Amino acid sequence: MIKEQTVDGQANLQAITNLTPAQESLQALWEEHLQYELGTHSTVNALATMVEDAYVNHIPVMTGGVGKPALREFYSKYLIPQIPPDLELVPISRTIGTDQLVDEMVATFTHTIFIDHEEPFVGLASPELVKQTMDKAYVNYPDLHVTVEETITEGDKVIVRCLWRGTDASTGKKMEFKGFVLWRLADGKLAERWATVTPPLRSSSGVTY
Repeated sequence: MIKEQTVDGQANLQAITNLTPAQESLQALWEEHLQYELGTHSTVNALATMVEDAYVNHIPVMTGGVGKPALREFYSKYLIPQIPPDLELVPISRTIGTDQLVDEMVATFTHTIFIDHEEPFVGLASPELVKQTMDKAYVNYPDLHVTVEETITEGDKVIVRCLWRGTDASTGKKMEFKGFVLWRLADGKLAERWATVTPPLRSSSGVTY
């Protein structure tokens, strides 16, 4: 949802009323895209407003894609399904050039979806992706076992020191990972995760997990 509110309404009104036809067209197209993305949550319609080699980069979490095939997957699986239901965007300012438009907004929302800050899940955590990754891990290391060696809690956070052990299915060699995982909880559920894992001993096939 985008609120009709600005810090300097008069200045913005002046800026967006003295537009060339090309700038008006660009503004209308951008607002149409926002409506499909944030209003109706339609991947198909949102992509229809974009060129074939469109490039999307969400800088804070470095996610997105290049080209419609990649963006179709990004929008349909990761972006639109994870938009918080109470998301509000408050416009601050808008600058429109000959072929570029820059919006400054303040976003407010309540975290309702688990957030992972580590690869390969940064900004894209979903039950499907986690399941795919773990399925691959158990194929590569059929006897994978995790030992929690230490647990520390403070406030809404829990940090665990873990030891992962398994046998590389391709070489038969024993592998060992060590690391720390920090969890943040909210309303009795996992809300965020940070992790640091040391590389395992290298096998002849390389590190696969």
